[in-house]
Order: sequence, then structure tokens, then C-alpha cells
Amino acid sequence: MKHYTDKTHIKIIIISAVIIIFTFVCIIGYIDVNKRFPKAGGEFYSEEQWVDYDYMQIRAKKMEYLTKEEYGERYENSGIADRSDKLSYFVLTLELHNLTDEDINLNKNFIGNVSLEAYPQGYNNQGNFIDENGKADTRSILEANQTKEFTIVFNVNESVVGKSRINKLKKSDIYFSMSCYPVHKAIVFNGVD
Repeated sequence: MKHYTDKTHIKIIIISAVIIIFTFVCIIGYIDVNKRFPKAGGEFYSEEQWVDYDYMQIRAKKMEYLTKEEYGERYENSGIADRSDKLSYFVLTLELHNLTDEDINLNKNFIGNVSLEAYPQGYNNQGNFIDENGKADTRSILEANQTKEFTIVFNVNESVVGKSRINKLKKSDIYFSMSCYPVHKAIVFNGVD
């Protein structure tokens, strides 16, 4: 049987008390954080459904996956065919309706707040508006009380996604997310062609 001195007993008691207090503080902090920031709820919509988004309504018309060659054929004046990178594209066509009496600059007030996400493959990207020639549209204005069709392109870089995973990516659930917290609001596509 081993005998301890009083100093050893005091050290053991102090170390035990510090461990118990630290564990208690961690548990209280974990519970407090989860009360302040509960899990986000979800509002998920399908294609052709109108979605209220702040000062406008949005409807997804179609989502397509295009290789670089297909994109170059559809948008001949885009200059994409001359690029050497290994890109493919998700092309999303939206119909937007302005509910206000003021013009909305979509590049300033919309495109930075939305993203395209694919689960379970883990793709996430922000897009750009393009014009009918496939070039970046820097003057995307939705006039007061106007309904207009816009196209957003999202790059898919094969060196990031991996050429072998492209088919799995196209079959994934693809979310056009308009907000993530406190409510995850998104239009869901169950795979694309």
C-alpha cells in the first residue's frame, strides 16, 4: 500500500477540481451556443415554382450541364473555345420578377448572395450573369415591376472536382441557395442532364 503525503493529496484534489470545473464550463458553453444558434430550418422549392426573395420573385426555368465544347457551340461569341483550361459549366436560366417600384442592380444586390451547391459531392460555387452571347453581363438590371429572364453560369473546374466524379456530380441534388441561415432557402434540382 502506497502512502501519500499531504502535499500530494492537495495536488491531486486541485487537479481533479480543475478538470471537473473545466468539463462543467465546456458543457454549459456547448448548451448555450446551441440555444443561441439553433439548426437552420429549410424551405426547398422545385423547378417552375415561384420563390419570394426579399424584393423580387424567382422561378428556375431550367438547369443544364455543358462541357466546354457544348458551351462554345451554344455561345459562339463567348471566346470559351479558345481557352485552354478544363472547365465545364452549370447553366441556370431564371425568371425574375421585380416587386418594387425601383430598378434593381442584380450584380450588386443579388448575385453575391446566391450560390450553387451539390450534395453529396461537395461542390459549391458562385456564378455570373451572362448575356445571349455567353459573355459576362455586368449590367444586369431588373427594372421596376418587370419580369425578365436571366442566365447564370457556374464554372466546374475538372482539376478541382475530378473528371471521374463529374457524372456523380450531375446526378447529385443540386441546390440554388438564396439564403443559408436562419432559414436555408433553395431551389432543388434532382440531378441535371
